[in-house]
Amino acid sequence: MSLETPVHTLVAFTTETGAFRFPRTEFEWESAQPLTVPLADLVGVSYGHDYLGSGAAPKQSATEAVRFLVTATPTAGTTWGAWTWGAEGLTPPAQVDYLRSLVARGLGQLWMQTADGARRWSWARAVAMPELRSSRIQLGAAVPVLLRFRRQSDWYAEDETVVEVPIVPSQQASILPNGDFETGIDGWLGDGGTVTPQTVGARTGTGAMDVSVTVSADQAGARTPDIACEGATPYTARGWMLGLADTPTCHLLIAQYDAGFGFLGTVSSGGVMLSTSDWSEAVAAFTTHPSAAWLRVFMVTFGAQTAEFRVDDVTLNPDAQTVPVTVTNPGTAPVRNAVFTLSGTLLEPAVRNVTTGEEVGTAFVGASPDDVLRLDAGRLAVEVSDDGGTTWTDHYDSVVLGDTQLGLITLAPGDNALEVDVGDDPDGTLRVAFHAAYD
Repeated sequence: MSLETPVHTLVAFTTETGAFRFPRTEFEWESAQPLTVPLADLVGVSYGHDYLGSGAAPKQSATEAVRFLVTATPTAGTTWGAWTWGAEGLTPPAQVDYLRSLVARGLGQLWMQTADGARRWSWARAVAMPELRSSRIQLGAAVPVLLRFRRQSDWYAEDETVVEVPIVPSQQASILPNGDFETGIDGWLGDGGTVTPQTVGARTGTGAMDVSVTVSADQAGARTPDIACEGATPYTARGWMLGLADTPTCHLLIAQYDAGFGFLGTVSSGGVMLSTSDWSEAVAAFTTHPSAAWLRVFMVTFGAQTAEFRVDDVTLNPDAQTVPVTVTNPGTAPVRNAVFTLSGTLLEPAVRNVTTGEEVGTAFVGASPDDVLRLDAGRLAVEVSDDGGTTWTDHYDSVVLGDTQLGLITLAPGDNALEVDVGDDPDGTLRVAFHAAYD
């Protein structure tokens, strides 16, 4: 249904069992939302407080009063949104009875339409049953009605906003320079072998590096330049390799050095038998020596092998990573009921909104895509699932909030700079779902 109006107008009240559209005949809508009065005349406690959102609450719940005349002649159109109006085609007294049955359900949704046609809704419940002005009833042909609601939320956009981003090791987070070879092989060196740039046949993008080992040596291939690191810190190195003329066994090797480049030892991924048709990944997870200050990453063969292989997408990531995510709230009011879902292989993720200063740390450990952590800010609930979200168990006792924080994560109007801190080689997804809020 399209309403021909240059102003906001109240349209309907809906519950789980039905919907009632307010007739346009003699229609009036009065909305009021007073400011919160002081709770006590004392310094520091002079204002109402929104304990869920941990901020001052200058507004009380709104009252919405709507007056209209119920007649036997239906308003043009029979649907609006996803509903069919339960009272259409009934006599005026029967329409009022239907409205009473919806009001008796308690909490429902008020729907309004803005001047530009956007649909918004809010949580509301009727203050009392519809008031009937009996002096105006003429043989049941028309029933004047006054209905008052207490609106218990801001107005929300009809459509849900969903932001979904991967939480995975990335070239952006990697401390290894030029591991994707998109701009050549600058920085990489031959180590008993020769290296050449390759612009076709890359695993991702358009760049890769070919390594040729033609002289027998105990260890030969390619290596990175020196990479600064922190001592006693967990890292994960990854690299992808493809056999070219043969199928050698190759290793991803990390050598550690102190500040004076004294050798401290190596860590290896173990041998990876390469294929000429499929890329193979080598992974080495390790904790640096307490004195380590520098690392070198090698892609090599052992045991006096001659070999030709291609390398791409080499990363060296600290296991504790911070993944930046921007979430935009297009509304004019803070969203306090967003749902944040983290799934996959994630170790103790923490979600932070830099814009609002809020943070939620967790003890969640996910090992597969079916492991899910849900932060439901509206219900102040933290839950986990190990079956992809079919069943949930409470996990609230494991979370740590900011020092002065009472709720979970709020989304301020406009752009919100979120950060997700994760450990131990993550492979997961963050999903943020919410309805934009309007004053």
